[in-house]
Amino acid sequence: MEDLRRGPARIAEELVRLGVTNTVKEMPESTKTAAEAAAALGCDVAQIVKSLIFRSVVGDEALLVMVSGADRVGVPPGPRRRRGRGAGLRPVRA
Repeated sequence: MEDLRRGPARIAEELVRLGVTNTVKEMPESTKTAAEAAAALGCDVAQIVKSLIFRSVVGDEALLVMVSGADRVGVPPGPRRRRGRGAGLRPVRA
């Protein structure tokens, strides 16, 4: 396994533990946006998968949303909507 920072190394270790054959790779340039990731990999933005995690503001639940890099995710309005929070969910920063 190549030298990885702590976060990516933990992902690689978990993949091994689960028996998933894969390679975790850190990119030398920024890949914070789908457009940056597509440019770094030389592919179309639609070929990038964005993963967003939302945590419930009322319980201990999380929702993982995976979407094409070309698409946007909207949180529907809900009874607990305030300050941009909808349906009792809030985004989680990894």
